[in-house]
Amino acid sequence: MSEAQHANSDLVSQLEESTSKVSGLQVQRNQILDALQHCEKKYNTAQKELIESKHNAEIEQQKLQLQQALIEAEKQNSQMQQKLEGNLEQRQAAESQVSETQSGEQKLQDELNHARGAAEQLQQRIKLQEEHERKLQQQLEQQQQSLHCSEQNIHSLEEKQAQLTEQLQTVQQEYSDSKQNLSSQHSDHAELAEQLQKLEQDLHSSQSQLSNKESALQEAKQELESNQAKLVEQENALLTAHKEGLQQAIEQQPRQDTQAPSEIATIVMPDNPTVWFDLLPYLQNQTVTKALPVVLNELMDELEKGIKETDSAVDQDDVTAILRGARRLVIMANKVNSEALTDVVTRLEADCRQGLVDNISIAWPTVQRSLKNSLRVIYSHLNN
Repeated sequence: MSEAQHANSDLVSQLEESTSKVSGLQVQRNQILDALQHCEKKYNTAQKELIESKHNAEIEQQKLQLQQALIEAEKQNSQMQQKLEGNLEQRQAAESQVSETQSGEQKLQDELNHARGAAEQLQQRIKLQEEHERKLQQQLEQQQQSLHCSEQNIHSLEEKQAQLTEQLQTVQQEYSDSKQNLSSQHSDHAELAEQLQKLEQDLHSSQSQLSNKESALQEAKQELESNQAKLVEQENALLTAHKEGLQQAIEQQPRQDTQAPSEIATIVMPDNPTVWFDLLPYLQNQTVTKALPVVLNELMDELEKGIKETDSAVDQDDVTAILRGARRLVIMANKVNSEALTDVVTRLEADCRQGLVDNISIAWPTVQRSLKNSLRVIYSHLNN
């Protein structure tokens, strides 16, 4: 845009300069015409004087001089006329170029205004999407807290159930012992019968309490299953919202048919993508303050940079640079939240600390392939 304005300003300056030259040439042409007319008058006067005095040699000489001056003036007039026509053509060309430049500038301004409008709409949609994701995250945290409370209640009910079961076994043992004593001691039949009846009542009461506790435990388990189902729904909603945001960002990007495909797209997708990068746990463990496409692109840039720097250090057998790169890769692996990736990178760091150069050279291709697996899975989320 600024280059077009600068070119337009140069053309206007050239046009003004050409106009000034044309005006000067027109003034000179008028002066030459005036001189030519003056010479013609002198020539006519001289002719009259020559007719009147044919014997005057000085007048003849003046005549020759005037004729020569007239011829020279006509040549200068022709040259000035040609120069004037050339400057007029330059002026017309400059005016045409200024018009084309102004038209192109207006077109660029329209395209800029259109692009600004599209960017503002995209920014507004991103803000709405982030607000929706924030609400889903809050609901997910509340659901997790409720699930944790339900698990604590179930654990408490299970402990009470175990206590009641133990009490029931004790009562049953006492009941059995009482029956044996009843059969051996007929004299105490009435007292034993009363004790037996009391024990039976205690047994029924304990069984009733146990049944109530079992019902409460069943209800708590059902509530836990319901909360778990809601938690899954919340997680799916959060993941769907982020994927929709990714899809909208992809659709808003200008299409470039001539752009070469990314090298990452040529990497073979691993058999178990979630082993190398799982979007949902990543979102739950990260505090996302930017749009998800921006976050994932930044993560991919960090991984690519780490791979290139460590690969260069391995080629140069620079153990210090390899250790520095391995430590950065461990940090990135923890950020990616992949146990498989963290495992291979951590082993590489341990070999670096011990100075095992041969182990590093052998292990690096496997570590590099693991890093590219995570890179490929992240890329797939940005380019469905």
